Amino acid sequence: MVAEMVQNSIIYDESYIDSLFNKFEGKLFRSKEDVIRHITRNYVVTAEMPKRAFSKLSRDIHIEFGLRF
Repeated sequence: MVAEMVQNSIIYDESYIDSLFNKFEGKLFRSKEDVIRHITRNYVVTAEMPKRAFSKLSRDIHIEFGLRF
């Protein structure tokens, strides 16, 4: 699981996240946070983190390896 998080942090850089959002805005994603939630498979907004187990841990790992929220 952690290895996949590291891979996602490398693969999905900020420009790739922007391109996904621009391509699918209104169809799949309402915001960049939606794109990041899809990539991380977890909530990234602090207020929503209690909705899924280990959301904060997942967010912290992704941030440590370069995925920006």
